[in-house]
Amino acid sequence: MNDALRMIDVLYSCSDCGIEKALAPVRERRENEDVVFWVGVIVAAVISDDHHARSPKCPAETIEEVMIPFPPGSELGRLPLPN
Repeated sequence: MNDALRMIDVLYSCSDCGIEKALAPVRERRENEDVVFWVGVIVAAVISDDHHARSPKCPAETIEEVMIPFPPGSELGRLPLPN
């Protein structure tokens, strides 16, 4: 398996500050990495940092919409392997 860092584009929205479908690049979930850990720690940290950078005064403590691509032939948070 190639250990090169691959990124996936996660989208999120925040109704408190009006951000709609902002793109936040997140590193791909590693093989055998726990999905709950990846979403709850890795994705959450990237979205939090990106949201704060875009809207530093937003009072929101939660993001109500997060979209993680799940292409056919892949696993959640992982891109399909090239042929």
